[in-house]
Amino acid sequence: MRLKLALKGDLVRTMKAEEARIARAVTAAIDDVSDFARNGYREQVSDALGPRVAKTVRKKRFPRTPSIGAAAIVYSRAGEIVAGFERGSVITPQGRFLAIPTRYNRQGGRRQSRLQRSKGVWAGCRVTPQEMVDSKLAFVLPAGDGSSLVWCLKVTRAQQRRGKRGRIRDLAFAGAMLAVGTGHSRRSDSSVSDILAQGYVPMFTLVPQVRLEKKISLAKVAYKAGQRLPRQIRHNLETFKIED
Repeated sequence: MRLKLALKGDLVRTMKAEEARIARAVTAAIDDVSDFARNGYREQVSDALGPRVAKTVRKKRFPRTPSIGAAAIVYSRAGEIVAGFERGSVITPQGRFLAIPTRYNRQGGRRQSRLQRSKGVWAGCRVTPQEMVDSKLAFVLPAGDGSSLVWCLKVTRAQQRRGKRGRIRDLAFAGAMLAVGTGHSRRSDSSVSDILAQGYVPMFTLVPQVRLEKKISLAKVAYKAGQRLPRQIRHNLETFKIED
């Protein structure tokens, strides 16, 4: 007895269509799982470091077109910062102390423009440690806890400016060069006024080292993503159809 087998249609075309279906299924699974990992990454970073740092979390898929070998990477553009809070690192200074800005230095602060910097003009707020040294008006006081120091800047208080909404803008000047911004305060808040009345502003806290608390566990996100991927690929292979 002889059996004859015959294949209807174009075998090569059928195989290419099936390969394209698998590529779409795998790529869609990679997109789904990388979105899952990115969202989990962002959620942890947002809870630990705030939404601004969370926005630095990105994803990239390779290649851009559907592929059976598709892959994706989830990363943060502030990777060193995030890694420090994932490991619980200890930050030590190159010199004797780390200078941490106080709320009087960073609140409402802004840097001078490039043109002002090129001309050597000190304008705006948010004083840097180098500007503290160059001003010749900085001095150090012991902090209340006894384990750190407060780096202060001698200032002369300028006239207060009151906005339409009842907010007060306190300005102070270090010498004739630097405008120190102490931010906005409500009319009932006298903390800024009290600070400026003493003739100096605490600009930095000096500490010998800082230990970052471990607040992030990206390994959990990676594990869940790894468990999700094969299930998603299998689901896509069962549901994706061959395109004509």
